[in-house]
Amino acid sequence: MTWNEYEDAVLNYLIAKFSGSKVTKNVKIKGSFSETLRQIDILVETQISDFYIPLVVECKNWETKLDVADIGSFIDKLKDVGISKGLMVSKCGYTKAAYQRVKNENDINLFILDFENMSEFQGFWANPYRGNLGAFLSAPTGWVADYNLTQEEMTYIGLCLLYPMGLTKQEAFENKQVMFFQIYPVPILTSFDINELIKEQNDAVLIKDKKAKINLWQENSNQGLISYREIYYDKDNYMEYTAYVQTERFYAICIVTSKKEDSKEYLSKLKYVMNNIHFIVLDGVDPTNSHNAWKNLLKFKQ
Repeated sequence: MTWNEYEDAVLNYLIAKFSGSKVTKNVKIKGSFSETLRQIDILVETQISDFYIPLVVECKNWETKLDVADIGSFIDKLKDVGISKGLMVSKCGYTKAAYQRVKNENDINLFILDFENMSEFQGFWANPYRGNLGAFLSAPTGWVADYNLTQEEMTYIGLCLLYPMGLTKQEAFENKQVMFFQIYPVPILTSFDINELIKEQNDAVLIKDKKAKINLWQENSNQGLISYREIYYDKDNYMEYTAYVQTERFYAICIVTSKKEDSKEYLSKLKYVMNNIHFIVLDGVDPTNSHNAWKNLLKFKQ
């Protein structure tokens, strides 16, 4: 396969994957730092409501694996053109060091894939919603967003799941490597405070595991004040982090579980999701069933 054929194969896959998006080959964007035109192999542009989401794709038809320097160079390009989402597709895969570099990147949402495994690229983002309340969220680096859930899962687990690329949903649960996102409307004419919910949940945790250790704190973010909770379950030896956001219309909860040794990395991923989330309220539609309204607004499929 020639270089051009390789790029065309990736291009055709992305056109099918991002139906409704603009997918363009060989784009030049002026870098804000370098002040030079940067070559973009493929640019995917998606518009969701008021949100413009560009994705830069780099095709590497090389006979060698991608290494740390290749990843670093691509990250520099993304930062130069001011785009935070990138996908590298490699003919021969990537080294362990390259994957580790991607894994520890917090500012850029980056995926690297073997060309033969492009079908694993499930999605960078999700649009979970409940009635007329919704959110647009981005998966952290190396993770996928999965909102192909049953009604029972959406009611009792979350409207959206996020987990490491390459795992099945079942494997993510079994390995405690999964993030749950949920939205609830604030009860009308009912005094409600997120701190009351946190206290109720903490009491339930201590009933489940009397030796569980709970730590609470708050941080300012792009979305305002976020309350965080850390739980170490002594009984089962794993960590759980929860982020809480409350507005006048709803509250949102995002939970991630991890093995104790991975806790710092997973907390970082939770903060990435919460710092980049956008909440959307569709006024003028049925708050209990707005499926068609969301479809008409978004007009896209991943």
